[in-house]
Amino acid sequence: MTDIFDDPESDRWNHHPGKVQLSPVFAWPPRPLACLKWLSGAWLVLSTTTLAFALAVLAYVTLLPPLSEMASLDPGWVLRLWLANLVPHCVLAGTLHWWLHMRRGQERRTKYDAREQARDNGTFTFRSQVRDNMFWTIASGITLWTVMQALVFWAMANGLAPKVFFPSNPVWFALWFVLIPIWSSLHFYWVHRLLHWPPLYRIAHALH
Repeated sequence: MTDIFDDPESDRWNHHPGKVQLSPVFAWPPRPLACLKWLSGAWLVLSTTTLAFALAVLAYVTLLPPLSEMASLDPGWVLRLWLANLVPHCVLAGTLHWWLHMRRGQERRTKYDAREQARDNGTFTFRSQVRDNMFWTIASGITLWTVMQALVFWAMANGLAPKVFFPSNPVWFALWFVLIPIWSSLHFYWVHRLLHWPPLYRIAHALH
């Protein structure tokens, strides 16, 4: 793999982040204190992990029906699940777009590509980079992950997938809070390596 600092493409970057460090969880030899610090950075401060967890709990408590009602793939609760994914995503993405691109609150600091988002450009759906991003995020991204979530909930409700609740299994319930950030990092890395395999890249990742 080409080092990013030897890649001529990096010459046109506006922001160069420096060398990206791997998670200490995957380092060898083991570094227990570094791993503990990494995990605490995921759960004990305001982070994408804690924000996602808070939103998931809020959606589960306020929007989703009891698990027993998910035993059938009823369009009603699947739509509620889709909305539970759609609304916070649009609020967060919309706020970031307003701050970074409309308000220019950060100017060009840490912005990789100094160019503004494209308009009247046939490369993008609707000839607009913003509308392209919005359409494919909602029509493809949010919709597909809602389908996957719905299938998982359906499988759990029908006893086809395991369920872990604190009263019945407190050890595994607590352990998942350690395993989820590790699995997330591992999954993100290897899925992206796989998506850059040419046959998959063309059909599943080139648009992104």
